[in-house]
Parts: sequence; structure tokens; C-alpha cells
Amino acid sequence: MKNKLFTLTLAVIFTLSVKSQTIIIGGSCLSQTYTLNYTGQQYGQNSYSFASGPGGDNLDVFWWPYSSEWVVTGQIGGMNVDWHSPIQTSPNPPNFSIGNWYETLSNGCALTQFNGTGTCNGPLISATSSSTLLCTGQTATLTASGANTYTWSNGSTGSNIAVSPTVTTTYTVIGTNTVGCSNTDSITQSVSICAGITQIDNVNNEINIYPNPSNGIFNIDAVTSTNLIVYNTLGAIVVNKIFESGSHQLNLTNQTNGIYFVKVIRSDKQQTIRLIKE
Repeated sequence: MKNKLFTLTLAVIFTLSVKSQTIIIGGSCLSQTYTLNYTGQQYGQNSYSFASGPGGDNLDVFWWPYSSEWVVTGQIGGMNVDWHSPIQTSPNPPNFSIGNWYETLSNGCALTQFNGTGTCNGPLISATSSSTLLCTGQTATLTASGANTYTWSNGSTGSNIAVSPTVTTTYTVIGTNTVGCSNTDSITQSVSICAGITQIDNVNNEINIYPNPSNGIFNIDAVTSTNLIVYNTLGAIVVNKIFESGSHQLNLTNQTNGIYFVKVIRSDKQQTIRLIKE
């Protein structure tokens, strides 16, 4: 009786997930489905791992910088597998052409499928401004956080950008994390023409308020007794105090950032000074 040689080709499909994303890997060595979980960044790229299959099956997907290749390696059905691809894009999820993968082991277990499905769960993005209200011609710094890269609706990039809008403007930022998931946040920068208000730091050398702008602590040098009434942009009085001649401090640190109007009242005159807390 002659021995007969049979060739049996089976398919294996692996599923890799990063948040709500999945990556399907197909091979010609075992008919089984697995899920590989995203395990973080390795050498600046995503990596994935599975290690709980029947018979000790395991599989890892990672970027190997020493040969500049992606590697799919492990053991399935008692057979060692090792596939490589020089494509340098991060799988989040990837879409590698099968022709770009090659087998390093001569076991006939070829990679027959490697593509991604699913959508991202984006990062939580926050956008803030250094000033709640600007006068026309002034500049504010917008800051985004929660992601790794940022693109703003005015075309700027980076976590911090400077803006000088002439009218109240809404800015939207797109933040993208290390696995390619994105989300957005918006911030409205208010602008006032501040008409009729004259900013005077030194009136007839009788009072000097500085620095301006300030983080909330303003120094006051008064030649004569002076009544200062500080209003916010809503017209509410936040400080009403008489400063005798000499050096003093005006503390607005417990107030929100923005513009304040100071009515300077002396015995024979009144002036309005605009202060900026940032």
C-alpha cells in the first residue's frame, strides 16, 4: 500500500482591538478566531497582544525598529508563526496590503488578511482662553489639552495659539491622541470695542497703577487721598476703597480674568482707568 500525501490548508483569523477599533488578521494555518488587545506604545507605535488561547496559543503585533519592520509573531495550534512588513504606518487600525507581508518561517503558514475596522473613542479635549474678554486690538492665548496634537479652525496647530479677533469669535480645536483617535472642543473669545474708555496709567502724576496687565495684584502710588471704585464688564462693583497718599496694592486675584474699569475720584476730578487681569 502506497502512502498518500495530503495537503490541508486552513484559515486563521485574529481580531486586534484598540478601544472600539478592531484589526482582522487571517492566516492559512488554523481555523480559529482570536481577539488581540491594544497594549500601548512600543518604540513609538501601537502594540497588541493575545495570550490565552487553547493549547497556549499566543500572538503579538509590534513595530521592531532594529529592522524597521512590523512583526506578527507567536504560536497558533502548536505552530510558530512569524510575519514581517516594512510598512511604517501605525495600525490604529492599519490597512496593510497582503503583498507587503512576508513569512520568515518555512511552515507554509501565510498571512492572508490584515485590515482594520471600527471607529475611535476620541480623547476628552478642553479649550481655554487666557482672557475672558478682549478689547479690539488685544491678544489672548488659547490653550488646548487632553490630546497629543492639535489643529485649530483658524489653521493654526499646537496646544497654544495667539489670537487677536476684532469681533467675538468661536474657535474649534481638533485633538488627536497617540492611537489616531480625535475629538473636538470649542471656545468663544469675547471682544469689546471698549468705546469711550481711556486707559491712563499715570494721571497728572497724582496716581499710578501698575503693572497693567497684571495677574491680579496691582500696585498703586497715590499722591493724594483717592477713592477707587472698580467695576467688572457687567457694571458690578467689585472694589470700593479709599487709598490715602502713599503706596498700596489693589488685589483682584479672586476675580475672573478680563477687563475691569477703575473710577478714580479725587476732590476736584474724576478719571476712568482700564485694568486688565490675565
